[in-house]
Amino acid sequence: MKNIKALSRFIQILDSVFPSGAFVHSFGLEPHIVLQKVQNKEELKLFLENLIIDQYQKMEFCAVKKVYKALKSNALKTLVKEDEKYSCMLSFEYAKASKDLGQNYLKQLNFDIKDSTVKEYFDLVKTNKTYGNEIFVLSAYA
Repeated sequence: MKNIKALSRFIQILDSVFPSGAFVHSFGLEPHIVLQKVQNKEELKLFLENLIIDQYQKMEFCAVKKVYKALKSNALKTLVKEDEKYSCMLSFEYAKASKDLGQNYLKQLNFDIKDSTVKEYFDLVKTNKTYGNEIFVLSAYA
C-alpha cells in the first residue's frame, strides 16, 4: 500500500502547477488511490469509464457543445448565461475551483485572438463579469 500512496504523491508532483512544462490532469485520481478506491488496473479502468460516461457525457461534452454553438452564432449573452448555469450545477467547492482554473488558464492565453466574441468573453472573465469556468475558457480558446 505504501507504493500506491507514493504513486499518488508522484502524480501530484507532475501536476500542471509544477513548473515541468507539461499539462497533466488526474481528474481526482490521487484521493481515490489514497482512499484505496483505486488499487489495480481493473479499478482504474472502471474509474476512467465512469468519469467519461457519468461526468463528461452529461456535463462537459454538453458544455463544450453549447460554447461552440454560442460562438458560432456570435451570441455572447448566451455564452455568459450558459457559463452561469454551468456554475450553478456544480458544488460550491467545485464551482470555485473551476472558476480559479479558468482564470489561471486565461492568464496563459496571451495569443492574438481574432474572434471578437471570444475576445469579449475573455474580457468579461478577466473583469469578473462572468464566471469563466475552465471548460468554457478552454472551449472558447479552442
